[in-house]
Amino acid sequence: MARTPSSDAEPRVGTRSLRKPGLSKTKFEAVFKGGKRVSTSNFRLTADKGEGRVGVATSKKIGCHARRNWVKRRIRESIYSFESSLRTDLDYIVIATPNVLTMDFVAIREELKDATRRMNERWDADLESG
Repeated sequence: MARTPSSDAEPRVGTRSLRKPGLSKTKFEAVFKGGKRVSTSNFRLTADKGEGRVGVATSKKIGCHARRNWVKRRIRESIYSFESSLRTDLDYIVIATPNVLTMDFVAIREELKDATRRMNERWDADLESG
């Protein structure tokens, strides 16, 4: 089947937060400064009030730019699979550790899914308490 220009422009099914414009440098810094954090053995997830966007950051400890970009693509693709569980009122930033290089895709997805669940529970608890 030939692709039409309109089908190329259509986002993936269920992609609401990842299709928005990315986080600007100013917003990245604001999320880091004022956001809540959840850590796992391989990721640090930071979230703050926002528009439901997701940013991915990697340090140079992971390696050359090609390796860092490969890690970012794997993280983004794993987030696509559970994006419906992300809150639309939070901006998320995922920071990967060098250990992520040895992880398989399923392990990345499950660890990020668990970190996101814990982050959402933390925000819900803070909203309920006041």
